[in-house]
Amino acid sequence: MNSYTLDWKKYSSLARQTVAEGCVLLRNENNSLPLTAGDTVAVFGRIQLNYYKSGTGSGGMVNVPYVRSILDGLREYEEKNIRIYEPLLTIYQAWTKEHPFDKGNGWGQEPWCQEEMPLTDELVQDAAAHASAAVIVIGRTAGEDRDNSAQKGSYYLSDQEMDLLRKVCAAFPRSAVVLNTGNIISMNWVEEIRPGAVLYAWQGGMEGGCGVADVLCGTVSPSGKLADTIAKELDDYPSTRNFGSRTTNYYQEDIYVGYRYFETFDPEAVVYPFGFGLSYTTFETDSSVHMHSNTPEVIFSTDSEAKNSVPEHTGSLTASTPEQGAHLTVTSTVKNTGFRPGKEVVQVYYCPPQGMLGKPLRNLCAFEKTKELAPGESETLTMEILLSDLASFDDSGATGHRNCFVLEKGTYFIYAGTDVRSAAVAGSFTLPETIVTKQCQEALAPVEAFTRFRPVSQNISANDPKSCKAITGYIPEITVVAGEGTPSAEREPAAPLTLSYESVPLRTVSPAGRRLENLPDCLSYTGDKGFRLVDVMDGNVTMETFLAQLSDEDLMAMARGEGMCSPKVTPGTAAAFGGVTDSLKSFGIPVACCSDGPSGIRMDCGTSAFSLPNGTLLACTFAPALVTELFAMEGLELYANKIDSLLGPGINIHRSPLNGRNFEYHSEDPYLTGRMAQAQVTGMDRYAVSGTMKHFCANNQEYCRHQANGVISARALREIYLKPFEMGVRCGHTRTIMTTYGPVNGIWTGSSYDLNTSILREEWGYPGMVMTDWWTKINDEGCPPARDNLAAMVRAQNDVYMVTQDALTFQDTQPQALKDGTLTRAELVRNAANICRFLIASPAMQRLTGTYQEVRQVNLPDGLNLLDGQEMEYYPIENDTTIPLNGRLPEAGSSFMIAADFLREGEYRFSLTAASHGSELAQMSATLSLDNTVLNIYTWHGESEKTELSREKEVRGKMHYLKFYFSQGGLELDSLRIQLLREINQPFN
Repeated sequence: MNSYTLDWKKYSSLARQTVAEGCVLLRNENNSLPLTAGDTVAVFGRIQLNYYKSGTGSGGMVNVPYVRSILDGLREYEEKNIRIYEPLLTIYQAWTKEHPFDKGNGWGQEPWCQEEMPLTDELVQDAAAHASAAVIVIGRTAGEDRDNSAQKGSYYLSDQEMDLLRKVCAAFPRSAVVLNTGNIISMNWVEEIRPGAVLYAWQGGMEGGCGVADVLCGTVSPSGKLADTIAKELDDYPSTRNFGSRTTNYYQEDIYVGYRYFETFDPEAVVYPFGFGLSYTTFETDSSVHMHSNTPEVIFSTDSEAKNSVPEHTGSLTASTPEQGAHLTVTSTVKNTGFRPGKEVVQVYYCPPQGMLGKPLRNLCAFEKTKELAPGESETLTMEILLSDLASFDDSGATGHRNCFVLEKGTYFIYAGTDVRSAAVAGSFTLPETIVTKQCQEALAPVEAFTRFRPVSQNISANDPKSCKAITGYIPEITVVAGEGTPSAEREPAAPLTLSYESVPLRTVSPAGRRLENLPDCLSYTGDKGFRLVDVMDGNVTMETFLAQLSDEDLMAMARGEGMCSPKVTPGTAAAFGGVTDSLKSFGIPVACCSDGPSGIRMDCGTSAFSLPNGTLLACTFAPALVTELFAMEGLELYANKIDSLLGPGINIHRSPLNGRNFEYHSEDPYLTGRMAQAQVTGMDRYAVSGTMKHFCANNQEYCRHQANGVISARALREIYLKPFEMGVRCGHTRTIMTTYGPVNGIWTGSSYDLNTSILREEWGYPGMVMTDWWTKINDEGCPPARDNLAAMVRAQNDVYMVTQDALTFQDTQPQALKDGTLTRAELVRNAANICRFLIASPAMQRLTGTYQEVRQVNLPDGLNLLDGQEMEYYPIENDTTIPLNGRLPEAGSSFMIAADFLREGEYRFSLTAASHGSELAQMSATLSLDNTVLNIYTWHGESEKTELSREKEVRGKMHYLKFYFSQGGLELDSLRIQLLREINQPFN
């Protein structure tokens, strides 16, 4: 049998490289970094001992064999004569024993930061007298159900942290502040305290500290770039005034998110611009602009005089023939002019004419990262940009083409550079007529009136919209205008533009009416004709004929996922779906498995997995190829654990720096986010595993996420919030998508027909599966949401509800809706086909058909707890249940698990009966854990006959894992008796 090899050493190396390339150096004075041989380093801050590998919630709950802290990473460099000042470390270690890490109490209750050790002047001065440099580690966390706050200790530094920075930076000429955070925090302290260096290290997973140390010690020159704009004040972000509502958030800033706002309206508010990041070396570029002679459709002009204090990155601009799809080609030659090896990122932006719509002055449209360039070495980067990607969405009809993507007439400027602010004009082209690049349908438009940002400029067009031509995909011939010959009216606009407001276009088409006009058809029910899903896979029967065999009950059950911790799939994972009933399995429909999350595989039974760098760090690498290779390893690990879909990547937009889940997501920019989504799902797909892009769409706040309505224009949705999902779909490797908990424009996304059918399926051509978030609510427009309204979900073409306790018996609205005609069998069949197409291409089908390849895991780290590959034993737990253990004789260090289905929530007594075989003084123990929490350690002394030991425990929820661990041999297990002592809730339905 063929097999794959999962090399954990390679996995770790890729993760470590990714962490290093995602670190962003914002400041470096007095040669503070890198640390060099002979340096003695005083490390301050308790987070040196308590590294945050990720944020909190489902995206961070990975059981890991280890976590490398920044201190651990620095230890590796002691052999290179970079020493840690041990007396200071000893003091921190003693203090943290008295002030342990606060993990919080319950879901979403972790504190944003930890208590810091107070520093005396004497302690700091002593360290400064013995150490040549200081590293100060500041940490932050937030996560699911836990937004950041505009408070000290969250978005702002605490008083303790400020005191720490003031004292240390004043005492050390060389000081480096390392920010171990999920996303950006306030940086208004930098100019006051003026540390020597500032490095955003983000949250790097289990190899994070080593990757950070590689940058601190100069093995890797920093090449990360900011994925978000850092402004002076929180109120400078345009979303702040409309963030955090319990009921409604108006997206008044519209398309002007992040740098699109700052570069257009308020450039002075920026401290560190989008795309910014320093290196230990320097770069320059050789710039030129030309046009291919065989492509006359677009003519370019060059501003050869445009200079900037940062070396310019400009290049060639060309256009293709209409048949090939008109595109620009930007080339940029980058040379390392410094004395250290390093990598550089070239970023390309465009500035479109303001036209009838008004537009941001900068929009990222391409980027590439060089290889590591030795001093004096050069590399030429080539980036292609489809002209259609420069189009704007007209949701108002201002151009004469409502609900179309259009390239408005006028001059388009192309900029290239190392960040949005330094990018200089590389060239321009002019369109004499407005071009419609894509005709869309009105979908997902708001129903509630509000106003949005609108720039006012002398360049706003006064053209008659009737003169615009609706020509899709054709770029007309125009005359070359080059260099200084460019008319002054077509010169690049100067920022800032004046901020004004306009009314947002409202919905005119009913999604419910559109659904009725487009109801699908299906074959009549035939009963079992002997066809199995493998026959569809082999092309022997059509999907329609196969699904005609399934009863209405079968189809409704397929719309119900089961979990969490379903015994039908890999232990401890999030859900089972597909063939979740005996009837569905009889048709050869496999049971598929999915698991959290964006930072690695979450298995609540205690199985270990690799913890990945967080989403923000990944985006800051600006290295999609590297991310693809890392997530290919993730895909192989998923495959090895028999998991078919990872619940990630998270690709919502960093609309506000206060969103607690930003650590899972990537950037304020949709293009960068989309490129990273493509990289991740492409890597996982190498092993037939699907990445589940989430949360579809506009999950930009955790507070009241189940009910706060996002009121958003169709234009902002199309250009900002939906774009990463569209990019992920169009790359062809995305086969699962997850909707959100909350509503967008009044309709909960799990039941939004416009979102899941009109846009996703009809416009983007998505053939895959859509699932809800876990235990989400669903509504019919104008009605309150409910967890059992699966009929509304199916009508919208959200295929699977996550999750139920039992797909066969779960009570929902499907049967009644089918009976009264508000739901059709054809809609159930359509959704089942989406699920089955996913299953056919998944490892679940390989497991069913015997084509699954075993995975050999090598170079395993110490402490790794892997699945043993044995089938899980499953027991329903009633009022008094005895689980036979059949005289098991466990060896030292062994473990096993059983799945327990508790029919009632309540207080239970767990009684373990065993006999011990040892000397008179022997102590033999069995540790019993409920999921990942130790329930009791049962200890037998000496040799004894069967003895029963008991412990009481309150059990909430239905599905759990009972794990037995034995530190030594000598026990003979008889049974585990579980008795209900006191019921808390009603039995599960």
